Amino acid sequence: MPAGIPVATVAIGNACNAALLALQILALQDQSLGEALHAYRLGLQAMVEAKDQRLQQLGCTEYLAERN
Repeated sequence: MPAGIPVATVAIGNACNAALLALQILALQDQSLGEALHAYRLGLQAMVEAKDQRLQQLGCTEYLAERN
């Protein structure tokens, strides 16, 4: 797109990320949405940290075997 025409793209089949992008835009004008989005992202962060801790504990091979 030419300068001055911002475009946000989301992969096909990724409605969750599209919704999060929309919420992020709407949160610029709605503090409660911003707070809810922040809380959601903190939950994602905790989930990733827990998975990383488990991966470090088990190692790659065992971690992947556990997931199957």
